Amino acid sequence: MWLLVILLVPTSMVLFSVHAFSNKEASQEPMKEIMEKPVATIMQRMEAMVIPASNALWDVSMNAPKSNEEWMALRNEAVVLAEAGNLLLTESLALKRKPWIEAARVLRDAGAAALEAIKVRD
Repeated sequence: MWLLVILLVPTSMVLFSVHAFSNKEASQEPMKEIMEKPVATIMQRMEAMVIPASNALWDVSMNAPKSNEEWMALRNEAVVLAEAGNLLLTESLALKRKPWIEAARVLRDAGAAALEAIKVRD
């Protein structure tokens, strides 16, 4: 299970990074009022949520949790990663870009897979 997570997380991060920096022709139309006005940019969300959470999950292969507190901290990182994928699906880029949607779903699914593995402490 962890092998799947370890492979999916970096892949989705690369896809988002490439898309965020290379997509200059993104639509400038205002996003429909799906959510309140975002406070952070996509890059800030990546730096604050996705990268730290994915690093914690990536590092588990070298430093497995031992205590209940460590398992709970890892669980929280998996939740952040999965919900970051959902949050990125609400972006205006997701409204018209299939690769963006696919990458956000991979990120969400990697977080969900990690969460399931953590539940059984695998």
